Amino acid sequence: GTVDAAGVTFFVFISYASIGLIIASGAFNGLVASMLRILRGSARAVIIPVFITLIGCASSTIGVFEEMFPFIPIFVGIAIAMGYDAIVGLAIVALGTGIVGMAQSIADVPQMSGAGYRIICHAVMIAVASFFVVRYALKIQADPTKSLVYGDDFSSLTMDSDHIENKQFGIREKLVLATLVAGIVVIVWGTKIK
Repeated sequence: GTVDAAGVTFFVFISYASIGLIIASGAFNGLVASMLRILRGSARAVIIPVFITLIGCASSTIGVFEEMFPFIPIFVGIAIAMGYDAIVGLAIVALGTGIVGMAQSIADVPQMSGAGYRIICHAVMIAVASFFVVRYALKIQADPTKSLVYGDDFSSLTMDSDHIENKQFGIREKLVLATLVAGIVVIVWGTKIK
């Protein structure tokens, strides 16, 4: 099985390690920090649909799934620091990743077949998921006791909001994220011409 699925296995290993390096570099936290410096109060909920969309695009183009696991504790920590709860952080990653599955090869249909219809369906699903997560997040921000996990201890994942907002987002962090985007473009282009 490992030999037959070597392409997928090594893609998952390399992707997971690459995402781990990006997280360790602080580039991702710097991006979130720059967004939080701009957005205040309820406007911070804009981060939710932005990241659900970005993760959804990665899921629907290069088929990330397991590679997104390292982002769960980070988004949980960010969500708690923003005044939401752990479910909001988990939902951003889980819904962004799981809304659309890459099953073209399993279904034995050509790449990009029915792309127009699938893109419309994907956009609608992202909009619906974003609406429900934002609605829940704003409810928790207004009254933390309404959280489904109210009273549970997430202190090991909690990030200080001042620490997040003061993260640097300089040229180094921007270059790291630009390299990530370039890598995704190359992977998508490479799979399309395959």
